[in-house]
Amino acid sequence: MIPRYAALVGQLQQLLEDLAQVVDRSQRLLQKYYATQDEDYIGTLALNLHGFYTGVERCLEEIARQFDETVPSGTEWHRRLLRQLSAELPNLRPPVIQTATRQIIDEYRSFRHVVRNVYSFDLQPHRVAALTANLSNAFTAFKRDVEAFCDFLAALE
Repeated sequence: MIPRYAALVGQLQQLLEDLAQVVDRSQRLLQKYYATQDEDYIGTLALNLHGFYTGVERCLEEIARQFDETVPSGTEWHRRLLRQLSAELPNLRPPVIQTATRQIIDEYRSFRHVVRNVYSFDLQPHRVAALTANLSNAFTAFKRDVEAFCDFLAALE
């Protein structure tokens, strides 16, 4: 493996471990919310969803910066980053994430914007709970795709 890609793989593996902790913690909090219906858990769940997307974006930014050598900028850069990393770059790399994964992750991107722009008491508990309930599936798809990309990097000479 090319040494700079070995460093990238190491970073990605650490970021995936961090995301796994966010997912595990979110699932435990969701169970407490379901058991108690205490809406005080909603703000914490929303913050974890925000953290999940931020971690996903950090992975994608590192790949874009270190492998693609370009990171989108401007007002729509978050959405364009997802599109960039779900596209094949002929003669350079396969898609980092599949289109289906991009669509799932885009829901968390959109929700992150909500978390940043409303008070926690204005959050919709059913939306927060639904996104949290699907978080394991989102993480599994993202992890699968990133690990496949890491395998691609490992095979480069």
